[in-house]
Amino acid sequence: MRKRPNGSGSIVKIKGRRKPYRAVITSGYTVNGNENKKQIRRLLGYFPNYCAAQEAITQFHEKMNGVEIEYVTFEDLYKKWKNDIFHLYTKSTIYSYEHAYSMCDILYSKYMEDITVFDLQNVIDECEKNYPILKQVKTLFNQLYSYALCYNYVSDNRSKYIDLRLYKMNYKPREIKRFTGKQIDLIWNNYTNKFDEIVLMLIYTGVRICELLNLHKKDVNLKERYFKVEDSKTSSGIRVVPIANKILPFFEEWYSSSNDANDFLIHDDEMMQILYGKFISSYYKPFMKKLNIDLMPHSCRHTCASLLSDAKVELSVIQKILGHKQGKYAPYIYHDIKDLIDAIDSI
Repeated sequence: MRKRPNGSGSIVKIKGRRKPYRAVITSGYTVNGNENKKQIRRLLGYFPNYCAAQEAITQFHEKMNGVEIEYVTFEDLYKKWKNDIFHLYTKSTIYSYEHAYSMCDILYSKYMEDITVFDLQNVIDECEKNYPILKQVKTLFNQLYSYALCYNYVSDNRSKYIDLRLYKMNYKPREIKRFTGKQIDLIWNNYTNKFDEIVLMLIYTGVRICELLNLHKKDVNLKERYFKVEDSKTSSGIRVVPIANKILPFFEEWYSSSNDANDFLIHDDEMMQILYGKFISSYYKPFMKKLNIDLMPHSCRHTCASLLSDAKVELSVIQKILGHKQGKYAPYIYHDIKDLIDAIDSI
């Protein structure tokens, strides 16, 4: 071993290896209770000769340019990022990030600078989810590393090396079918409570489930038969949605059952919001099982679009109701609430 300047790294020759020269650098320090600094050592790799190992150390220091990495765990970084960023996101986006984070538990206690590309790829490979979920996990990694680079918590962005190509290639999206006319009649003839009615409210508004569950009473105008979606997964989703005459009584029932204008329209007995998971497991699935219908909740939205199309409603009106991004002529096409109500009453 050749002696190098203090703090610049070390190179050690290991016998019996094909690449015997191990390069190690000091990437930061931790402070214990007595405020004594302790070096944090980072392995750069193994190299075929001393010169190659030395070059790796030199490149590392040139890249860091004197910046001292502050060590933080994956869990602590996520909490910092969450506190700084989440107020900018919609509830559905926050849910996606929280869900992705829950799959990274093997990284929680690791220091960000010590997490390798292998560690990140291992999360992807071991979580046994399909491509859309894995893509969310990679997006979370990208966000965290971009944030970490700004605060010198990492020396480089390792998330960019995560490979999802195999999962993307093998992914086959599940086909989303619409409710048939017979199935819709079955729902109309068998609903018995307010929670069963929600399925019809979804079918005849075309809103996403979370858009309805996040709806506040103050954003509902029963007299003029519309409500405002203020919390959506896309900017196009912020919109005014007409209330079909046939489901107006359901909205009136939910509206009158809450006490305060800030209450959620759809609520439990304690006037608390019903979250997506509880709605699916406690209300939607039991009702569908009772009717022997095997369709996903998102089928309600597809059904609304199909019914509007069957009724020969203009595409621009359908896009307006569903909150879809419209074409380049959208700024020149105007539909008032009466146009939307007439359209939704036609199905």
